[in-house]
Amino acid sequence: MWLPLSAIVLLAGVNLFGRLDPDYQQRVLASEAQEAERKAEEARLGELIPKAGPAPKDVRRITFGDLAFSAPGADTPDTASAGYAGWAPQRVKALDGQPVRIEGFMLPVRVENGQVRECLIMANQMTCCFGNVPRFCDFIIARVDGPSVAVLQDEPLIFTGRFKVGDVFEGKAWTSFYSMEIEAVGRPR
Repeated sequence: MWLPLSAIVLLAGVNLFGRLDPDYQQRVLASEAQEAERKAEEARLGELIPKAGPAPKDVRRITFGDLAFSAPGADTPDTASAGYAGWAPQRVKALDGQPVRIEGFMLPVRVENGQVRECLIMANQMTCCFGNVPRFCDFIIARVDGPSVAVLQDEPLIFTGRFKVGDVFEGKAWTSFYSMEIEAVGRPR
């Protein structure tokens, strides 16, 4: 292989700089340690929550974009709201009672013995804790009736289960418009 003289000089200079830089070896070792840590974390996640397989044919894949619609005065959830069912379009109402699969982030609400029994499913991590309060149609209250699920807040997850559309009230306080009975949770492929 033939290299121009300038390329040979450049490669020699990079090699020499790497050897003269006192922190070079430490940075290389730190980089290798970070890669090993990343692989260990990936293995840990695989043990906690496996990758999601293909969706069964009877399960409809939806997104938070499919769930979005407008209602007067509904920029943020309001516990004093009379509800949003009257404003829901037919495409949203048709999802009621259907088996669905949606990708989102978990925000645990009830944890028992280190396992999630109830959580919020949100489109992204910025909606609740770090950014804006989510709109009434930007979160799903989910319950796990079957096998419990590990707590994984900062990982995108795929939730599969029976979807419910309609205002949910606890006493006279509005709590949600969407809810879901989770049957399975997996990581994206």
